[in-house]
Amino acid sequence: METYTLTDPQRDRARDLYHKVDDGKISTPTELVNEWKTPSRITDPMLDSDSDFLPYPEKTEFINPSNITGTFESNINRFNPGRIKSHLARFHNGEFRRDDPAPPRLQKIGNEYYVTSDGIHRSLTAKALDLPELKCIYSIPPEEILVHREDR
Repeated sequence: METYTLTDPQRDRARDLYHKVDDGKISTPTELVNEWKTPSRITDPMLDSDSDFLPYPEKTEFINPSNITGTFESNINRFNPGRIKSHLARFHNGEFRRDDPAPPRLQKIGNEYYVTSDGIHRSLTAKALDLPELKCIYSIPPEEILVHREDR
């Protein structure tokens, strides 16, 4: 089982972030990472489950966590300090599996990825540690079904 190996600066950062979360100095996603937002375009809510576009094909690959921009409105404020600390410790101790059997689930809109149903805390942690890659499952919704959030 291959695990992530952090550089010394990444290990120092993991330790520092762990203590900041533990001390209550980090309690929101944007305190952990600089960028964490909702997408400006979303799947048209008028589409029903009988649509030819749903579900979208998925890909599983290693992506750069710096390209994970945020999550959807229902998840934007999700932040569980215990989960973040657990992931930081696992990365720091070399216990985080590279080939996670249940990787974060994302949606790719344009060149940005947004966490959908699972993996918010793992994605935040990988992004905060500036990992070069993270195994993810992502879907790409067709352009013709995306609408601007304000237009829904």
